[in-house]
Amino acid sequence: MKKLFWVAVGIGIGVLASRQLARVKTTSATAPLAIADSALDRVTSLVRGAASSFKEGSATREAELRAALGIDEAPRGRHAGPAAD
Repeated sequence: MKKLFWVAVGIGIGVLASRQLARVKTTSATAPLAIADSALDRVTSLVRGAASSFKEGSATREAELRAALGIDEAPRGRHAGPAAD
């Protein structure tokens, strides 16, 4: 699953880079540093969005699993610690 995620990120970066290069060819008056900054900003926002979506999804799934397994309850057995009187 991790490999698939990174493959998708790589493909996304490649698509963004090719689109940016296509725009560069049509607008020759744009400075190269401005183009690089713009592309980097887009890639950064794309990666941040993907990372936040991934974190949100994994947190949701973890909460579902914890609820299904009853992990959020007080620990029992040898890991319970001292009992409250």
